[in-house]
Amino acid sequence: MSITLDQGRRVFALEIAGLEYRYHSINPPASTNLNANLTTGFPYTDIEAIVAVGAFNSEIDPSGGVAQYSALSIELSILKDGLSSDPGIVFGRVGKRSEGVNRANLEESITFDSLPQTINIDKDLTSITAPALMHIGSETFKVSAFTSASMTISERAIADTPYQSHVLSLQGTSVPIVEDKITIFRGRRCKLFVASQDSDGNVGDYSCIINGFIESSPYVENGDTVSLSVIPLTALLDTKLTDSKEGSTFLLQNYHYYSNINSNVFEYGSAWNRRFAFKIWDVTVQSPTVSRCQITNGISLADVFDKDLPNGTEDNVTMFHPRFPLLQHEDAVLYPIAYGFSSNVQYIDVDHSIPGSAQYPQLAAIVAGDGRWRIKPRGEIKRYQLGSNEVKRWPDVINEILDSDGPSSHTGIDGANHLIRINNQFLIASSLADQRPGHEGQVHLWYSSMWPVTSPKYDYAYWPSEEIEIRGRLSNERRVFYPLDYWMDGSKPNYAGESSLVKVVELPEGKTTSTSIPVKIAKAYKQANERFILVEDSLGLPSSFTAGVTFGIEVETFDYYEERQKVLTFEATHQSQVTFDSVNVGYLIHLSSNRENALNGHFGDWGSEERTVVKRGLLSFYVTPGEFMLKLLQSGGGGNNGSYDDLGVGLSIHQDNIDVDSFLRNGSATVAALQRGFSVDDFDP
Repeated sequence: MSITLDQGRRVFALEIAGLEYRYHSINPPASTNLNANLTTGFPYTDIEAIVAVGAFNSEIDPSGGVAQYSALSIELSILKDGLSSDPGIVFGRVGKRSEGVNRANLEESITFDSLPQTINIDKDLTSITAPALMHIGSETFKVSAFTSASMTISERAIADTPYQSHVLSLQGTSVPIVEDKITIFRGRRCKLFVASQDSDGNVGDYSCIINGFIESSPYVENGDTVSLSVIPLTALLDTKLTDSKEGSTFLLQNYHYYSNINSNVFEYGSAWNRRFAFKIWDVTVQSPTVSRCQITNGISLADVFDKDLPNGTEDNVTMFHPRFPLLQHEDAVLYPIAYGFSSNVQYIDVDHSIPGSAQYPQLAAIVAGDGRWRIKPRGEIKRYQLGSNEVKRWPDVINEILDSDGPSSHTGIDGANHLIRINNQFLIASSLADQRPGHEGQVHLWYSSMWPVTSPKYDYAYWPSEEIEIRGRLSNERRVFYPLDYWMDGSKPNYAGESSLVKVVELPEGKTTSTSIPVKIAKAYKQANERFILVEDSLGLPSSFTAGVTFGIEVETFDYYEERQKVLTFEATHQSQVTFDSVNVGYLIHLSSNRENALNGHFGDWGSEERTVVKRGLLSFYVTPGEFMLKLLQSGGGGNNGSYDDLGVGLSIHQDNIDVDSFLRNGSATVAALQRGFSVDDFDP
């Protein structure tokens, strides 16, 4: 029997999502085509209570907007029968102060992790018989078990309630409440069904005429009826989309997460700027291969160089180590194997058997002439990994690594001519070798690792061991450079590239000296190639990666190079909680491998500028407008509303309530793909 027939009358049934009572305008038929259960084990109780259904008008004008419609009013009789199904009792529970409700505060967030989930709560709800239906906001859950301090969720989004994340945010001032009765009706989904009843009382199949939600809190009139105002799901498109409750946070200052491959290496250069010059004024034969040379320089070579370091003749190296005292005179070289003092006169023993070494006759001839020898100034790269898949304090980690792994003297492969430290907003460079000969100790701090490679004066190299000399550059993707500004003059670019920017720290002449320079240090940062953003609070993303599911992240930050505020859009996959010293300190937003993420460049918190805000956004890469509209409609359910639920923020409408094919047909035929991000603040679908 069709509802379009003229014979008979219209009868109605109202389902409130998650409510076990279904209200009818007649004595409920014994059998209908309506669902018998909300979910397995929870049947509907059908009750006669509808006394009036108002008029509903709507129309679609493709040229003038999505739709025009008016709210539909439904009046339910207050039965005053004392039963829990009485509309007067059901809809009389409005708000947190409602009586006769068992409730508890969540002590941990409910996101979109797989089920079952055991969630800690602050009250004992074991008086409720499990399994039970529980409600948070507009979503209804099936709870399979209670303990004195937790509940276990086995099913979600019961009876067409929307998937939602329920997040503790704002440092605990916003706490979701779980209840065994519905107390929030505004915004709760509902369906109105209509059927035809003939003169014999037979009722045909029910058809859904309004699939929508309750517009406002129920209104009790004269103590006899409850009035509900219902509008269709289409009305969701007329609202401004926001995510202010759980979708905004800040960078986590004074910490940084270091991966095991990118942006985790700190490096600096230690060099002499002038040649070490002296005169050999006497030479004697010690053995067929060794000569002893007396020199005029009163500075102990042992306080400046290390004769036991590689001399450049080994198979795996191309030059002598920067701290090896290779003696040079025009085209002659000598390799010291010992030095010291005899009767207050400094001597050097040199080995003529080393390939390339000047032989005794040549040495004696040079000594008989001007006798002047020099040690070429060279630079040594000191390189340290700050972390590997772990959170460290920033910038404290630099000092911590240098204290544990850095140089403590000018000898040995792990040594250096100079040591640096970060002290508040200053960098302190200290000498580890005697600088009194006046060969000008320098510390170099470069923006791009191309600089030491292209600076021929110092022949920079990195020595991870005595057998390995690395002359090539370290990829900027491996280095930490953006958060340290040694120049403070506005010249710092947004990408390292092949920048020639370098800070030279001059150390005064002396045996033990130090100097300091001011440095601006970002309080928190992200370098372009890092695959993570470390933030203070949860953004409500899933805690694990799902293939093909991504979420838009919007970053409002101060561009340190251009000195302006800017907005960046990133594609994220999930989030994870991070700890430091066994204490939860923040959340790690995991970014996808999409190249658009890296093209955004660096960002961070600098000085007195506004802090970087990280929040949920809407992201569209390589999709048609029709597909993006489907994303807006479905997203918000953590991937549970259908194949287009992948933005993380949206209207959270299940695909069963959407004619998906119509969007694909009409939204992609003649329009090019979208490639852009949208702010979630006041976004108008």
